[in-house]
Amino acid sequence: MVALDVIINQSGGLLDWFKLVVAALTPMAVVGLGIYVNYRVRAREHNFWSQEKLIEKRMDLYDKIAPGLNELLCFFTYIGYWKDVNPAQALRTKRDLDKTVNIYQYLYPSSLHTNYDRFISLIFDTYTGVHGDAKLRSVIEGPKGDRRKRCHYDWDATWNTWFSSDRNLPEIDQIRVVYDDLMHALREALGTPETDHQIVFAHGRRTSD
Repeated sequence: MVALDVIINQSGGLLDWFKLVVAALTPMAVVGLGIYVNYRVRAREHNFWSQEKLIEKRMDLYDKIAPGLNELLCFFTYIGYWKDVNPAQALRTKRDLDKTVNIYQYLYPSSLHTNYDRFISLIFDTYTGVHGDAKLRSVIEGPKGDRRKRCHYDWDATWNTWFSSDRNLPEIDQIRVVYDDLMHALREALGTPETDHQIVFAHGRRTSD
């Protein structure tokens, strides 16, 4: 009986000691949990803020390059406001786009840059010798008429040499497909959902007349 009383007394002491330990550790556990939760919340907020800033930068780039891409599409496929875009403007737009896309290329997936290079290489001869300007992979007199006569600008005779001499020029439908691929890549880089769409032209004009 004496041995049983000793065990009971010791058990009671151990239980009291355990309660004291638990009571001491509980506030520490609560504090630790609070610190961990706060860290996770701040990490998520920082990640959300970083993603938001990245999307803002990408949207800013979209606003800079989308109009130029649309302008080149119109010029080379004789749609929209193609009569307002002269050869000098088309080359100037290409140079501006090249500069902008190259500066911001690390903000976008590599697929965007690949599709951009594919589009530009389709409509321009980019390798024309040392210090040579790109050539327009199009014709002066095309399916919608003669650029020298039907457009809303005075033709400069020096522009005659700005067009590619390559006889294997891209078809209009081919240009549209590659342009569409590029805009899909741009949309995906922005993280925007797939939508039913059609090519939209500036000034609200779709017709080539």
